[in-house]
Amino acid sequence: MWKKKGGVIINDTSVNLTTKLSNMGVKVYDSFNRANNASSMGNADTGQLWTYSDGSTWGISSNAAKRMSGAEQLGRAWIDSGISDVTVKCTFSTVARSMRVIFRATNDANEWMFGEVASAGKYALGKRVAGVFTSVASTATALAAGDRIRVTCKGSDIKCYVNGVLLASVNDTANQTATKCGLLCEALTTTYDEFSVEVSV
Repeated sequence: MWKKKGGVIINDTSVNLTTKLSNMGVKVYDSFNRANNASSMGNADTGQLWTYSDGSTWGISSNAAKRMSGAEQLGRAWIDSGISDVTVKCTFSTVARSMRVIFRATNDANEWMFGEVASAGKYALGKRVAGVFTSVASTATALAAGDRIRVTCKGSDIKCYVNGVLLASVNDTANQTATKCGLLCEALTTTYDEFSVEVSV
């Protein structure tokens, strides 16, 4: 089930889901409500194929996205949204080491991320440009299971919210035209739910 501000509800079993969501500015939506799969996340509800990096394997477990295998290093699952001015939303279902959302990404060496980035267990905003990582903003807020993440990018402005509270706000042109968005983590116990990418207005 997809619910937008204003109370508009769309049943995710509708054959017209992609068209309806697109008309609402939603380019990517994935509930992850499908059969368990230990080797692939398959396609988002809006049809885009999830792809992976770093040699990691991602799948579906109990109606959530989960990294299934890979060396104890960062692993990514992402979708090309086709837009760079985005609002990315996701629920952190089971919190574990280095849990983040990715946005304005081109590849492993050029990306933005929000989650446990720089300080253990706390939210932070970071970027990687030409392979060089920079911590852009840190917070005192700890990650918790059930947190709802929202990252809004419009031009060079980036704002990061957790459960509706603004935690980080920066103005930065790095990788401003990149269009990949997705998930990033290190621990294999991490799970994500309700991922979406909308046109930022």
